[in-house]
Amino acid sequence: MIKKISLLAIALLVTAAVLLAAGCGSSDNVATVDGHDITKSDLDKMTKLVNSQSASSPAPQDSIVNILVVNEVLALEAPAMNITVSDDEVNSTIDKQKQTAGGDSQFQDALNKAGIDLDWYKNFVRNNLYFRKVLEQVTKNVTVSDQEVQDYYNQHASDPSFQAPETRQVRHILVADEKTANDVKAQLDAGADFAALASKYSIDPGSKDKGGLLYNPTTNQAEIPSKNSGMVPEFEAAMDKLQAGQTSGPVKTQYGYHIIRVDKITPPHQVTFAEVKDGLKQQLLLQKQRPVFDKWLSDAMARHKIEYADGYAPATTPVGGGASTSPAGGLATTAATTP
Repeated sequence: MIKKISLLAIALLVTAAVLLAAGCGSSDNVATVDGHDITKSDLDKMTKLVNSQSASSPAPQDSIVNILVVNEVLALEAPAMNITVSDDEVNSTIDKQKQTAGGDSQFQDALNKAGIDLDWYKNFVRNNLYFRKVLEQVTKNVTVSDQEVQDYYNQHASDPSFQAPETRQVRHILVADEKTANDVKAQLDAGADFAALASKYSIDPGSKDKGGLLYNPTTNQAEIPSKNSGMVPEFEAAMDKLQAGQTSGPVKTQYGYHIIRVDKITPPHQVTFAEVKDGLKQQLLLQKQRPVFDKWLSDAMARHKIEYADGYAPATTPVGGGASTSPAGGLATTAATTP
């Protein structure tokens, strides 16, 4: 199923022309762009951040160095394009991420686990915003019509990507001990309101004030896949046994004891055009934007003096006229909505 794509979620680029040069002036640097240092500390933090958000194998070091170099080039190019990013924009973006993470403490915990300090992360967010604005300006004449989206859907409607799995709308109340869990279950059996008890007893900050309702972090919708839900195995197994309208007894996991309720079950189905239209249009737009942006970035990279320390130069080499290839092949999607 094609999921909605946000430009802000396309945080960084691992793409386009990379100029190979001799080593940098400082042993603490991995690269410089017009004399602006990119340090080993920057590389270490970016590596931790990218790998913490990737379900696949760790990203190659040269790709991470390339991300940092492209970030620096974008920041240097932006003023000539009358593009700025204010502190208010950075802080507003981070505030939204804190809400998604469940609050300040959860957000800070995520940063701590990734080994990243807030000041560095703010600069990371600033680079994301530069990227979004530069991308929008460079590709402002690239469009996708509603008819193009409809035609693509009609031609690919039977593809697996348009087949939605069974999902469930699920609530839970998480408590620390079995005694409290049994007490909550007894109150529910006596007719107490689930949402009210979630607000009163649940220790899950992300759901307690939403009536215990759980949201799919990928789609931000209250529909969780029945299989491969992202929940711990004990939770998923208990949830999968429930029919719509049923409530479980206490379910022990590493987080405590859960009382789980399934509000409804949506069977597997082919997603409709209306469901997928916005996300599909964004995806097709990105496909058309990629070659336009890659060409611009190739030219932009050539305008700057880029030097790499020994052992840090990307493996790719320039190809005809300053253009080059990249392992990522264009606009990459390194998520940056949360640390």
